[in-house]
Amino acid sequence: MSVQTCPRCGGRGFTWSTSGEAGSLTLWHCSLCRYVAEEDESRQSRCPTCGDNNLSLLTGGGSSYRFCFTCQTRQS
Repeated sequence: MSVQTCPRCGGRGFTWSTSGEAGSLTLWHCSLCRYVAEEDESRQSRCPTCGDNNLSLLTGGGSSYRFCFTCQTRQS
């Protein structure tokens, strides 16, 4: 499992797990700031900033937004 940049705190502590009960959802957790988010992998798309197909829909902390794991761009 690779460690990613957390969209909330910017630190490298964002890791994922899956649950058989969650269907296509990936659960993300930051070990640094304790932020938790869900990713719906079926809604992944191409990032308009870097062009990579790594723009994910994340829901956490009462809001939903798109986050690119390649260029770390956050979009509302």
